[in-house]
Amino acid sequence: MPDVDDLHSGAREAAVIALAAIDEGEATTALYRMFDRHGCHGSAGRLLAHFTGETEPTTEELIESLPGVDNFLGVLTSAALGERGAAAVPALLAALRAFPLPTPPDSGQWFGDETTKYRLMYALGRAGAAAAPATSTLLAVLEDEGTYRDTRHQAEATLRAIGLPETVDTIAAEVRRRADLAVQMGDGDEAVDFSLLLDVLTGMPAAALANSGELGPALDAVRRRFGDGLRTHEEDGEVCEYTVLEIRLADDIDEKLAEHFT
Repeated sequence: MPDVDDLHSGAREAAVIALAAIDEGEATTALYRMFDRHGCHGSAGRLLAHFTGETEPTTEELIESLPGVDNFLGVLTSAALGERGAAAVPALLAALRAFPLPTPPDSGQWFGDETTKYRLMYALGRAGAAAAPATSTLLAVLEDEGTYRDTRHQAEATLRAIGLPETVDTIAAEVRRRADLAVQMGDGDEAVDFSLLLDVLTGMPAAALANSGELGPALDAVRRRFGDGLRTHEEDGEVCEYTVLEIRLADDIDEKLAEHFT
C-alpha cells in the first residue's frame, strides 16, 4: 500500500479507509501524520462520516462524543471539530474550561479526563489562529503540574498552532514579568520559573516572533536575570562549565529571528 502522505486528498482518504480495515492503530498514526503535513481540508469530516454514518452532527454532539470514542475516532472527531474553525472555538473552549485547574488528584477518571482535554486542544490547534481566545487557558494547562505530560505537550503544540504575534506578546509579557520579579526578589530566586514559556516561544512561527513588540523586552529581562548564563558544576573532581537552560532558549529564539531576517 502506498504511503498515505504521498497521495492526493481523495486518494489519502481511500488509503486511510483501507488501512483502518487492516490495522486501526497504524491508521490512527497515519491520520495524525497526514493532518500535520497536509491539513484537514474537509478530509476529517468526510472520513468521520464514513466510519460513523453520521453526516451532519452538531459541534456539541461531536464534543460530547470525545470521552467515549477510541483513539482512531478520537483523532477524526477532534480534527473534524478543528475543520469547523472559529465557529467551533467557543464550544471547545467552554468544554476545556469545564475541567478544574489545577487538576485534582486521581479520582478514578483522571486518565480519561486527560485524554478528553488532549482531544479538545488538538481540535483547537487544528482551528489555528481562530483559537486565539483559548490562549490563557492553554497556558494554564501547560503549567499545571497535575496535568498529564502528553496533555501539557498538546497545550504547547496548540499555542504554536495559533501562531499569532499576539500569542507571542502574551507569553513574552509573562516571561518578562517573571524575570523582572526574580531580579527584584534578589539572589536570582529559583522559585520564579519561566522555562516552559520560553520553550513555547522557540517553536512559534518566525514571523510571529518578528512581529511581536513584547519579545525583545522579554529576552532582555531574561538576560538581566541570568547574565551570560554561564555556570559551573563539579563532576568527577573537575569543574565543568555550562549555560543555563533559559539563556540557551533565549539564544535559540535570537538565532531563529536572525535566520528569518536573512
